[in-house]
Amino acid sequence: MIAIFFGCAAISAAVLSTNLFRNTKNKINRFELWIFGLCSKFNGHKSTWHCWMVPAFYQHPIIEHKEQTHAVNSIIALLESGEGPGYAVISGHSGSGKTLSIARIINQIIVAEKVKTPRMFLYYDFQNIQDQDDFIRETGSVLRSNSIVFIDNTHMATPEIVIQLTTYISKKTYYEIFFVILCQPMESWRVNPDLRIELLNMAESNHRFFSLSGIKNKSVERFLEATGFKINPAIQMMSDLSYTASVSQVALAGSLCMYQEKQNDPRLDLINFLSNPSNNGDKKSKDFLLKISVVVSIAIHRGSFQVLDFVKIISEINKNSSAIRRLYILFSSIRWIHLMEKTGIFQKSKTSPTQYILHEKIAEEWKDYFFSFDSDSSKYFKEVFFKSVELQLSTRHLSKDICWLLAIESGKIDLAEQSFYPALYLSNFNRMLNCLDRNKKAKIANEMMTFQYSVLLDRVGRFTEARNTIESVEKEKDPDDPCFIRLALLKIESEHGDDSLQLISSLDKSETDSIRFAANYWRVHINAHKGIFSYETLKSLLLNIQSWSGNSTTLPDYQTAYIYSRVLFDGCRHAYLQGQNVTSKIQLLFAQPIVSTIQKLDPQFSAYKSLYTRSHWLGHECLYRCAFLGERMEEMVYPFSISPVEVTEMSIEELAFFVRDQYKFVQSEFKAIGGREALYLSADILNADLICGDISDNEIERRLREYDKFIKNSGFTEIYSFPHFYKLKWHIIQFCNETIKGFADRAKIHLDLACEQCSMFVELDKSAENKYGLWRGSLFRALLLAEYSQKKYKKNLNNELARLKKEAEDLGYYRDSNIVGRLLECDLMPNIFNLKNFFTYYPFVHQ
Repeated sequence: MIAIFFGCAAISAAVLSTNLFRNTKNKINRFELWIFGLCSKFNGHKSTWHCWMVPAFYQHPIIEHKEQTHAVNSIIALLESGEGPGYAVISGHSGSGKTLSIARIINQIIVAEKVKTPRMFLYYDFQNIQDQDDFIRETGSVLRSNSIVFIDNTHMATPEIVIQLTTYISKKTYYEIFFVILCQPMESWRVNPDLRIELLNMAESNHRFFSLSGIKNKSVERFLEATGFKINPAIQMMSDLSYTASVSQVALAGSLCMYQEKQNDPRLDLINFLSNPSNNGDKKSKDFLLKISVVVSIAIHRGSFQVLDFVKIISEINKNSSAIRRLYILFSSIRWIHLMEKTGIFQKSKTSPTQYILHEKIAEEWKDYFFSFDSDSSKYFKEVFFKSVELQLSTRHLSKDICWLLAIESGKIDLAEQSFYPALYLSNFNRMLNCLDRNKKAKIANEMMTFQYSVLLDRVGRFTEARNTIESVEKEKDPDDPCFIRLALLKIESEHGDDSLQLISSLDKSETDSIRFAANYWRVHINAHKGIFSYETLKSLLLNIQSWSGNSTTLPDYQTAYIYSRVLFDGCRHAYLQGQNVTSKIQLLFAQPIVSTIQKLDPQFSAYKSLYTRSHWLGHECLYRCAFLGERMEEMVYPFSISPVEVTEMSIEELAFFVRDQYKFVQSEFKAIGGREALYLSADILNADLICGDISDNEIERRLREYDKFIKNSGFTEIYSFPHFYKLKWHIIQFCNETIKGFADRAKIHLDLACEQCSMFVELDKSAENKYGLWRGSLFRALLLAEYSQKKYKKNLNNELARLKKEAEDLGYYRDSNIVGRLLECDLMPNIFNLKNFFTYYPFVHQ
């Protein structure tokens, strides 16, 4: 019997000693689970003779933190209940403990026996294309029945994979018991934000989203001091890191603290170089520098490295050495990797026996640290780093965003210029900007790199810095010069001033259709800030693209698509500003053939589409028409992206909360790619908060100050009045509430403050020569004056409203003309409720 047991145990050991999660065919059967249950250290068992049968992955719960425990326990509770959607999402940066959660979930199922053991566990690592293909091929297959499926690195998936995954887990029933989806936060995803945000949003709305933020110690040094470790100079260097310490960072720091001066301990070499990088070192030191430089070059924007990639690069760098020397380097390098892992400097991936973790932030720190010196050691580190990057760039399968990032890291300006637009589509703007900020020489290498840096500054909302960076634009340059065109367009976008009009005039002289197209667009855009709206002009521009765009090659694809995208969505904005037949006008724009091209090339397309066909329609059309004009929701014509059944059963209050959720959702889409629109949307969310009325006064005041600061820092004088409208609105709502309660003195204070904000609103729009702003200010002021002295001013109010109505019609402000007509009909002044209703639901569309 014992022999049979040992025979079975040996077979089990052979299975388990392989990488348990190497591919999707690997699974744990019931006997193997029994062996695991005997050995598991998670259950407090000590290491015994049978523990060697179980992979190390399951034996070492390295660091446990509260967020991870909460996620694991919540998922187990969901499995126990068997209710609701069968999935959960665990999100966190590299090293925050996501993958270790898998081991803890399996432990709870197998050892604690809290949940009936499934037929099998399946693991897919979406970092590998093959696993993505396997997942899709096996989706919907009965072969996956009664299984719990773990999907790691979901943020690395292609758009098609994410669509299919989202669609599949949206179903009410499927063969699998449960999906555990692991991913990094939104900024790390590599597909258009709507595809993945929908997945995350589904999880969040169903209370199945868990975020891991790692070990929240700003200083690794302080964390380690609490453990009683002795701090050496290498740890001192790490003590000022501003980012959250991850599991791998703390493990590394702890390893460096606990090293013993033994022969062949790689920690001593690392500490020596981190403590004294100017030390020129001997041959042994150069061998260490060679290896650490290669690892850093691979991990710097990935957070990990494969042993095979490491060995290939090491071998290629030493290809001119003798065969014996190359063989020695090969074996010593592999042994070095194992030593680094054994001593805690590198962590082996929990899912692949050939992958090791080096947190990308640590790689950045080490690279920047070595590059900041001019010693022989630093020069050698740089030499190897550049060679390693060059070898990586020579591979065919390297993605364009990694190409651009590595080109910046290694100073390959030509490649950075070539790969900028594809990278802009794939990567996160903030990630790219951080890379340029760290590599200061690259960002000032030439005019084209200045342009790239300015584009990224502008895209993330650092407008003042963007303007300062492109001050070198020469107005006298040839309007067909590619560099001038790019910088001129960026300068126009970031300034909107008198210089912009001069640059538009220069671009008008271009012989290229696409450049004149861009000039015409920007003229319309700048005029909108003056209160002149031209939906028809923008529609005409969009319709005329097809006639000439096929032959134009002056602008890169991304820049061309970006201008086209602006025309499309500015057309939507002008439809909202004018407020006449909004739904049909928007649907006409989206019906144009060029829209499919824009969708393919503009990474922000889906976010803008959600904004203009859902969020703004609900906020600027549906809500005010129901609450103020008294229209019925079921009688409205809805845009293509909204199903009437979503809202027709809602009350006004429920609709207001729904509108706020929509704005928050679309803001998260823009945040996912670092888009500056996320900053502007804080005003729409604030406006929804004022309507919902469930936010404290202190929080509203804080948000108003925050928005005011953002607008002032933007440098766009034409929008300086916007914060004052929201302050005016808040004080009017407070005035009405206090009046209704009977607190006249407090009501008077808010009315005075509202009048003060109105005066500032009018003055700023007067300075900006904004006709629309002045019209709106006149309307607000008329209503406030009437409230101040009802008897004296009431007889004049209707005359003033009639004048404003006529002026709105003449200027093309059709929605506002209808609103004033409603005010004339409802006898506003005697009714404080009508006054509150007007200011609460007035659709303040941004110009």
